[in-house]
Amino acid sequence: MKPAPFRFVFIFGIVSIFADMTYEGGRSIAGPFLAHLGATGLIV
Repeated sequence: MKPAPFRFVFIFGIVSIFADMTYEGGRSIAGPFLAHLGATGLIV
């Protein structure tokens, strides 16, 4: 059986990697999405 602290750190790492993928994915499409909506640099 694995120690509890190792398991907690492992699960926290998995959650962190999914959060990073979500954040970076959303950030990468924000510019093209706003351009598609017709937003200019002044509006943003």
